[in-house]
Amino acid sequence: MINCSIITPSYKRVKFLATLHKNLKNFLEHYNCEWIICLEKNDFKSITYVKKIKSKRVKFVVGKFNSGANAFNSGLKIAKGRYVNYHGDDDLKNENFFSILENLPTDYKIFSGKCVYVDNNVNPIRKLSTGIKNLLSKNQNYFNTKCVNHLMTPAIIVEKNLVIKNKGLDNKFKYANDYVLWLRILATNKLKFINLTTTYARYSSETQSGKFRLDRFKEIYKINLDFNKGEIAYFVNCICLFFIIIYNLKKIKFL
Repeated sequence: MINCSIITPSYKRVKFLATLHKNLKNFLEHYNCEWIICLEKNDFKSITYVKKIKSKRVKFVVGKFNSGANAFNSGLKIAKGRYVNYHGDDDLKNENFFSILENLPTDYKIFSGKCVYVDNNVNPIRKLSTGIKNLLSKNQNYFNTKCVNHLMTPAIIVEKNLVIKNKGLDNKFKYANDYVLWLRILATNKLKFINLTTTYARYSSETQSGKFRLDRFKEIYKINLDFNKGEIAYFVNCICLFFIIIYNLKKIKFL
């Protein structure tokens, strides 16, 4: 069985696909992964480019999807991997990202890989790092992100059956469909509250990429999650960290 299916929806961004292909091709074989590219049928340049890729580990689907959610779900239907990774066409992976798959604990259902390089892979503008983190463990009732990176799109690896059980990405949210899916998976596995304060940018609206409203999330899915407890825990941690920093600065006579 394939270890992981990397699914990439893309629309008229052939330069990004070419850069991502260079990034992925060296370790698709090494870590027994496949790459599934989902393209709109009027994206002729990308289709032409992908057809030239000579690799059994690279597949593509073409259709009239009209959204990244529909495109991803189409790729999910042909995915052969035990796990799924939703990878934006403008992101890059660290060469060791999939190393966790070689000795994966049996209880890992949804987790973040180790270190990804993201945003505009043609001309990278920032680097975000994640440590390997199991996001859902047995008897867990509290999820503390500590860092938004653990929920970002290219970092998450999730058991395919869990994605299918949750019906893939949902078009009810125009943006951040992937983020919503991870939250649904966590929420439907009996977590009581989630600390998401580090992701304020994703709280307020749906007017730009990466944002969504938590109140709408709760309303649509009828999920009784307590985000406030997580926020309180986060603020307490921040206050403690602030005083620790001040104390240490005074100790070394910076203040």
